[in-house]
Amino acid sequence: MNYNRLITLFSCLAAALCGMASSPDTVKVIDHPDKVVLIKNGNEVHVSVTGIDGHADNTYQYTVKPTESGRLKTQEKQTELVNPGALAAGTVKRATHGGGHGLVLNRKKCEPMDGKPHFDVFMSGFYLGWGHTNAAGAFHGTTGTTFEVGILNMLGLGYHFGNRNRLSLGVGYQAKFHALKEDYQFVQNTAQQLVIEKYPSDYKHQSSQLLIHSMQFPLLYAKGIGKKVWLYGGGVMNWNFQATFDRKYETGKTQVSETTRGLNQSKITFDILAGLQWNSIGAFFRYSPQRVLKDGYGPELNKSWIVGVAIGF
Repeated sequence: MNYNRLITLFSCLAAALCGMASSPDTVKVIDHPDKVVLIKNGNEVHVSVTGIDGHADNTYQYTVKPTESGRLKTQEKQTELVNPGALAAGTVKRATHGGGHGLVLNRKKCEPMDGKPHFDVFMSGFYLGWGHTNAAGAFHGTTGTTFEVGILNMLGLGYHFGNRNRLSLGVGYQAKFHALKEDYQFVQNTAQQLVIEKYPSDYKHQSSQLLIHSMQFPLLYAKGIGKKVWLYGGGVMNWNFQATFDRKYETGKTQVSETTRGLNQSKITFDILAGLQWNSIGAFFRYSPQRVLKDGYGPELNKSWIVGVAIGF
């Protein structure tokens, strides 16, 4: 059933029944409602629409009724939920009467309720991921698991347009751990170069990893599918502001833990990011094709891939 035509027809019918002018003074078009209810009692007509844009909390009501003096009285009310389902987290409903959207500070992304393009400010995207980083040349086969943890958008700006389309630009933080296999360690030589060597055979319980701290700037496009699913993808620029490596091992009865800072990491790198989100839980894939360390200052660690879980992208 075409609800848009139905609502417009009922508005015209209400005007005609109440002796108004031949042209209606109220025409309201609502896309994709879940339910439309029309109640007529004498000269009084009431139209109620629920489930606007797939959200049961979004409603529109329009009433035409005569007063005791014989004049007509109209009432119009529309309620939208900025972040459906998140009242427990502190968001609130807002009443609108055809007004536009401004900036909305919100923990999650704000979806357009009336199809009008608008901006929102948001925080989102805690994630954990696991994968692998390739070591080229003589060091091939020495790397173990790569692990990353971060917040994709500590602060982001989103632009909503069309039917559940969204562009966003944000700033976030990431820590990425490049571990070596158990028999290998990172060592810095006198030329400030980072090399990979085998642990001595009499060392036990050894481990070694390279840690990169980054500020990240994701530029993403997201598309809403159905009521709860979002697909997103785009690029991420990383400013890698600090790099450290550590070595841990046991020799005899002595346990040793060493950490070295001041490495020559690549300052700017770029990643490709894609993911799927259902409500606030999702999965993602990240590919990092560029070198972790500058050329000439360490092994060629590159082409890392990560798969992981995300909360609130």
